[in-house]
Amino acid sequence: ALAAGFFEEAARAGSAIGAHKLAEFLAASGGAAGSDPVATAFWADRAVSLGRTEAAELAGRLRAGLKPEQRAELDRRLEAEKAKGGTAKPTAN
Repeated sequence: ALAAGFFEEAARAGSAIGAHKLAEFLAASGGAAGSDPVATAFWADRAVSLGRTEAAELAGRLRAGLKPEQRAELDRRLEAEKAKGGTAKPTAN
């Protein structure tokens, strides 16, 4: 849980690596109580939008595993993040 908190903090601060590592961590613990497949896919997609091309395969796989209503929710979350300027200043990491 400590690692997830660290990665989430980094991801929320705009770290592409943090978003990618958080998505990997969440995906690896998939099915755990309270896991949110939309949030996992969000962080993978966010990592890609921040320039972490290594996360593209994971993002695609996670999106493909979502139900249509979950994909719609993912798209809403990504659009909301984009509207906030969440991808305007990708970090170098």
